[in-house]
Amino acid sequence: MKLLLESPAQDASSRAMTRSVHGQLDMGLNMKAEYLAAVRGIVRSHLRLWEVGDEASERMLIAVNELLTNVCQHTDLDQNGWQMVSLLVQRVPGGVTAIVSDRDVRVPVQVVPAELAENGRGWRLVRDLVDDVFVSVTGAGKDVWVYVGETT
Repeated sequence: MKLLLESPAQDASSRAMTRSVHGQLDMGLNMKAEYLAAVRGIVRSHLRLWEVGDEASERMLIAVNELLTNVCQHTDLDQNGWQMVSLLVQRVPGGVTAIVSDRDVRVPVQVVPAELAENGRGWRLVRDLVDDVFVSVTGAGKDVWVYVGETT
């Protein structure tokens, strides 16, 4: 967690902003693989606060983790050497949504990895975990929206 909260004066490579209101978590940060656990912890805490069921919470956490991992692995650094990403998680009637926005216009592609490959399964995993997914190319990059419904 300390890494997300360091001021730019201490570490110019660390930039993070979070805003939380009832039923909504909005984060913007310079994404690095070492931040994934902290971001998962923040999202997990909000899902508990919003009383999202365990099954839906786990599905959303894995999907968000995979989407942020994809940013780390597949997007180029910007002119400042950062991989800026925005994460918006919202409690909605019947479930929870998340939007991961980055500055890369390339959309996720499902590939068939080699049997022993260690990579190439993330997008398929996301699609299998969530109830709905949509990718939108924007003027600033792309948004990947996912929805996980709760079973009643």
